[in-house]
Amino acid sequence: MMEINANSVSDFLSQHEVAEPIMIKRQGIPHAVMIPYEIFQVMHRDSRRALRVEELTDEDLEAISNSRPPTEHNQYNDESED
Repeated sequence: MMEINANSVSDFLSQHEVAEPIMIKRQGIPHAVMIPYEIFQVMHRDSRRALRVEELTDEDLEAISNSRPPTEHNQYNDESED
């Protein structure tokens, strides 16, 4: 991942196209990550939303109750046994 100093962001943007995530550092410490707008749109569109239990429908609760983990995760079954 490319890294730039926070003081250089505006100069960087005027001279480069943001085509991949760029780490912005302030005083040598990672401060933020700048991403291309297209990636942001996908992340925003596909983002998940947290719900309180009270907001779930009966169908949602039934689907959760009847769901099973994928078989490729069976190796972790012993971690949930009492």
